Amino acid sequence: MKKLKQTLATARSKSGTYSLSLCAVALACVVVLNVALSALPDNLKTFDMTAGNLYDPSETSAEFMKALSHDVRIVVLAQDANIDKRIKNFLTNYEKLSPRLTVEYIDPVAFPSATTTYEADENSVVVLCEDTGKQRVISFYEIIKIDEAAYYTSGQIQESEFDADGQLTSAVDYVANESGVVVYTTKGHQESALPAGVTAQLQKSNVTTTEVNLLIDGMPENCPALLIYGPSVDFSDDEIALVRDYLSGGGQVTMFLPDGTVPAEKLPNLTGLLAEYGMTMVDGYIADTDRFYQNNYYNIFPVVSTGHSMLNGLASDAVVLLSGARGMVGGTPARDSITLSTIMRTSENGFAVTEDGTQVQNTYLLAASADELLENEKHSRLTVFGAQSLIASDIIDRFANLSNLTVFTDVMLYEQENVSNISIPAKSLALTYNTVPSANFWSLIFVGAIPLAVIGVGAFVCIRRRRA
Repeated sequence: MKKLKQTLATARSKSGTYSLSLCAVALACVVVLNVALSALPDNLKTFDMTAGNLYDPSETSAEFMKALSHDVRIVVLAQDANIDKRIKNFLTNYEKLSPRLTVEYIDPVAFPSATTTYEADENSVVVLCEDTGKQRVISFYEIIKIDEAAYYTSGQIQESEFDADGQLTSAVDYVANESGVVVYTTKGHQESALPAGVTAQLQKSNVTTTEVNLLIDGMPENCPALLIYGPSVDFSDDEIALVRDYLSGGGQVTMFLPDGTVPAEKLPNLTGLLAEYGMTMVDGYIADTDRFYQNNYYNIFPVVSTGHSMLNGLASDAVVLLSGARGMVGGTPARDSITLSTIMRTSENGFAVTEDGTQVQNTYLLAASADELLENEKHSRLTVFGAQSLIASDIIDRFANLSNLTVFTDVMLYEQENVSNISIPAKSLALTYNTVPSANFWSLIFVGAIPLAVIGVGAFVCIRRRRA
């Protein structure tokens, strides 16, 4: 026993006991700290290290939420396992923008009636405002978008964009505003279907689209804008009279010309309306031997009047691509009160090519607007586009750098009231690769020179110690 006490009393033993005690204290501190940190809320434990800061709402959203005057609920209808962490993390930060925002999660499997109550499918976000009685449903697929071109070509699903900020702020803006703009689109003349991407873009500006059959329903009261999208059948006498009356009262009409295979002579009422406002529709497709894309004269980069009053904010170097366009020739309007202006045109080497091979060279209008000053100081406006491809999905989805959609929305929303100017671009989910200039040089430095230098220094130290 006495020998054991002497052993414990040595300096080495005391040092070992001290080290052991210190390790125990350090381990206890780590355990306590880990328990404390795990109890913190998720927003204090999560840091946005993603490229582009996916989880951070934009300054545009932050400023908009400061002026939010109604309580808005955001309801996520999905099982917890099906909710992408990126969406959940973004909603956590988004809810902090305003005390009027609340986010809640409902499992539709545990509560099957939820999808009926909110009139929404599973895996979607419902934004609603009880004060206005309005709501909007956003699918998860609208928030995390996939590259459709890659899917159709390779069959692989590749995420392309994260649009939570734009979709949510647009939805909040829509439900919190008691008024909005309705664009009426005509039907009954074999019109083309409006692309889904276009209606989604209009919704972001608090604009909804509704179909109307003028022959059956007549012209809607308080119609802010009428859209005629590529009719293949002519309007009846009564219908064209309704359009003329609408314009004479200060209406705003936007028309897309029919396909180039539809002869103008089969559309006497529509061509008569165009001629009244100084525009003559030509037959065939338009080619341009000066401004074309990928060796195809029918794929045209038109000359865009970027300074036009309707194209507010369009960059001077904006590029638009049209395919299979139909052209017009400008003339003299029927009344002096009408002013015709060019929005897009071909070069001097534009050609109208018909099915029989006839080619007529001219500078053709590809988009034009006729503005009429009325007696009551109001303005009516007829805007005509020669190419439905301006807003075709296969162009606007494939070429993100084009201004096609911007031109269309600028025209549709020009001088409209109750239209939101909120525009929040989606954040890219594409992988960004670092490019290293002079990669071979740096490879030699880090893979060769530095390791050899370390080995050399180590060998020198070892040899020196042995000699010492």
